[in-house]
Amino acid sequence: MTTSPAAAPFPVRRRSGRANPSAAPTRRSLHPFIVFTAAVVAAFFAVILIRTSLDTAAFRLDELNAQIEAEESRHWELRLEIARLQAPDRIESAASAMGMVYPEDRSILAVAGVGEFEGADPDERWGELKSLLSAQP
Repeated sequence: MTTSPAAAPFPVRRRSGRANPSAAPTRRSLHPFIVFTAAVVAAFFAVILIRTSLDTAAFRLDELNAQIEAEESRHWELRLEIARLQAPDRIESAASAMGMVYPEDRSILAVAGVGEFEGADPDERWGELKSLLSAQP
């Protein structure tokens, strides 16, 4: 005697999640996942690159600010030295050390092209000479 399997009281439907349950199952593509992962990795490296370039620029800016401070300090030291060298007391002592003295008498020198000097006031002649010298570069 052989027995046959009992028939199910009602047909059982399985849910496949597919629009067409009778179609053969297909394998999902990895292409979108790979593209998304590559985009995330590229964005990560882009952020690192941008951050590194900003840090490099900041270091360069710090170096330039240090150079500016050093040059400003040197500028003020040189201004101080100029003031010291232009001091009348220092110039007078250096001139007397070289044997320079004030002249005892003054003599008038005639400079060609400045004008007539006979009978002219020395202040007037000095004004003409000064205007002539200030016109030169």
